[in-house]
Amino acid sequence: MSILHLVRITAMKSFDPTTSYMRIATGTPEVKIGDVPFNTAQLLTLYKEAVDNDVSLITFPELSITSYSLG
Repeated sequence: MSILHLVRITAMKSFDPTTSYMRIATGTPEVKIGDVPFNTAQLLTLYKEAVDNDVSLITFPELSITSYSLG
């Protein structure tokens, strides 16, 4: 996992640092073009790491399951 960010939840009526934040992660998997089983395994590994770190939301790059090339 590349980056973990803490983001304040602004809808809370009172501010409590222990409950007013949610952990958001961005995942950057190693991918192989067209190798769906490999790419899916990489995403699941990052997902499990996020769960282990109490992440509430994780995002992945566009088309990271199939991957693609601009060349």
